[in-house]
Amino acid sequence: MYPIAPGWYPLAVSRTICLVVFTGEAACQRHDVALGENGRYPLGELGRWFLSGPTRTRERFHRQLDVLRDAKRHYPRPGEIVVTCDPDNLPVSGFPARIDTSPGARALVFRPEIAEAVAVWCATSHDLAPGDHPLVYFDGDTLVDVHQHRRIDDGYLPLRIAPDQDGN
Repeated sequence: MYPIAPGWYPLAVSRTICLVVFTGEAACQRHDVALGENGRYPLGELGRWFLSGPTRTRERFHRQLDVLRDAKRHYPRPGEIVVTCDPDNLPVSGFPARIDTSPGARALVFRPEIAEAVAVWCATSHDLAPGDHPLVYFDGDTLVDVHQHRRIDDGYLPLRIAPDQDGN
């Protein structure tokens, strides 16, 4: 669905395997882009493109505020430590995680409600300084991490982190 008089372009919609891109209102500004041989849409001739995230809405903004104001999301449980990527803003930038030291892997593991808080912290930081912070959001239960610099690179795919068997 498109607004009657959109104030910005391009707009795009997927129709089966054809992507329709509108770069203006004139008929010549409709571009039907077929899926390429590599399973990607060749959009280069339509301008410079980059990956973005969910649309900013009033509801999303208020949800993010609620998450950031929830102080319980900053306190570790037994077996967790507080981690941060912004030590100058502790304690608000610190989130509890456990360190998975399984053979061959070393990763931070967040409880679902903490992963949501980390995603909101990153998304808010990205909104304020997009060149300094990744865009992080959820696609269903999967956390999507779009690197702030690499997202314009040809062939770049964001990091997708699915929950483990315990839902973390």
